[in-house]
Amino acid sequence: MNYGIPSTILFADLSIVFLILVNRMNWQSYFMYQIAVTVFSFIPLILWATGLLTRPFLALFTVTVTVIILAVTIVLGDRSVKTELKRRFHV
Repeated sequence: MNYGIPSTILFADLSIVFLILVNRMNWQSYFMYQIAVTVFSFIPLILWATGLLTRPFLALFTVTVTVIILAVTIVLGDRSVKTELKRRFHV
């Protein structure tokens, strides 16, 4: 629990960043996956709050890295991110 779940989420983050870098022309297709991984990255924090996780460092590191990657994606994507969010969530 302490290392498995956060490590899996970090691997998903790195995989998505790698896929975005490899397929730069169609990076919007990975944006929803990045949002899902960001939501899932908060699960270790919930487990820590309930007492199931005893070493919170990797959980906190995972949330920080995931939120930073999402923020960089939004900032660098700018207009196309807004278009993708409107298209997906009808905002």
